[in-house]
Amino acid sequence: GFKIWIAEKKQEGCKLIIGQHGGSFGIAKYHQSEFHQLKVADSFISWGWKSREFQNTFPVPSLQLSQRLPVKSSNDGYILHVLNSMPRYFYSYQSLPNAAHFLNYLEDQLKFFDHFEDSQRNILKIRLNYSGGKRGWDIHEILCQEGYSSNIDYANHNLEKILQESRLCVSTTNTTVFLETLSLNFPSIIFWDSKYSEIRDDSKIYVQLLLDAEILFYCPKEAAKKVNSISENIDAWWFSEKVQSARTKFCDRYALTSKNWTAEW
Repeated sequence: GFKIWIAEKKQEGCKLIIGQHGGSFGIAKYHQSEFHQLKVADSFISWGWKSREFQNTFPVPSLQLSQRLPVKSSNDGYILHVLNSMPRYFYSYQSLPNAAHFLNYLEDQLKFFDHFEDSQRNILKIRLNYSGGKRGWDIHEILCQEGYSSNIDYANHNLEKILQESRLCVSTTNTTVFLETLSLNFPSIIFWDSKYSEIRDDSKIYVQLLLDAEILFYCPKEAAKKVNSISENIDAWWFSEKVQSARTKFCDRYALTSKNWTAEW
């Protein structure tokens, strides 16, 4: 009903302003929803990026990210692994593991876990996307069959709550979570399959910063090896000049925040 009301008002001459409300915008090579929103909006408020094709994008600090309170990692906390979910059947053209490709995504998660050292597996906490069951995938059952039932986070706390109990967050798709943790300056490892999570040309230089700093990986085995090597002294790696420089430059483009966001808006 709300969307129909908006359409009626737009036809009457009202201005339509859309604010970015999640990840992959400005980064993913193909993003059907983003393309549609940029076409129909008089102004599109982004989290720091500008479109080459559309002149109606306005980069300002993200409302969603700027209002987050700082979260400090716990030296003896969990390794938090955040799973995504996608509908079982194709519904939108975008650079993510859609439909049956999601099975390859799940296989990569298991490869990542399999390359963990025992000491890291003992502190692994897997955060399910609880819409997964409604989308046709029984991810919970798959994890239990593979022996990870004790690692599943059943409490379903909000992200900030479980980050407070974690030493590291592992993000697994080009969606919102890694933008949240990077903007919070929370220690983060990211991995995804570049075959499915394709990157647009003007984003590659920024994504390369994350690759060079070994924050982002395209191989689950290499990502697991990195976690194994840093898990006992994450701060030494995370607060190194190279990692912080890459994080800051990337966030200024795709996860922009500001304490003075109201004045800047």
